[in-house]
Amino acid sequence: MDSVRSASGRMASAREPQGALLLGQRLRAELDSVWCGVLVSLGLRLRRSTDAFVSYDGAGTLWIAPDVDLDAEDTLAQLIFHEVCHWAIEGEEAVHRVDWGFGPPSQDTAPEQRCLELQAAAARHFGLERLLRPTTEFAPWYDQALMREGERLDPLQVGRFAPVVLQGLTASRQLIKNAERA
Repeated sequence: MDSVRSASGRMASAREPQGALLLGQRLRAELDSVWCGVLVSLGLRLRRSTDAFVSYDGAGTLWIAPDVDLDAEDTLAQLIFHEVCHWAIEGEEAVHRVDWGFGPPSQDTAPEQRCLELQAAAARHFGLERLLRPTTEFAPWYDQALMREGERLDPLQVGRFAPVVLQGLTASRQLIKNAERA
């Protein structure tokens, strides 16, 4: 797949629009609302700040940059889903650790790879693979995970994640279906 760097230096597909580029303003707001609800149902808060692109403080607050600082293809839905996948992969106790307990991906790529494997499997299972595609330099791992057989959804099917995240994915798919019919 051909890739191009966005203004922030992150990778994006050159062939097909991804994430927010697929959406109208209203649908984007509805999907973002679904995933903000997922976050709240999991007991977390969302705060917007220019201090970091995305960061979790280990005390219940997920910090995401304001929309003006996100790339055009980013959505809150996609970013929140990605962070929930990190949490699910690292285990429920990771909620008490800054950034789910691991450092920058440049130091250890294994947590990012595990997260993207789960994200790809869940997105593919619900037909949301383009919508929930990450836009970081690790997006090619996601693309490769989409091509592999088998779905490893286990971490999203246990504990507090199961009903909430699966409802978020189902609601997202229904919003997309409704938009396609309109």
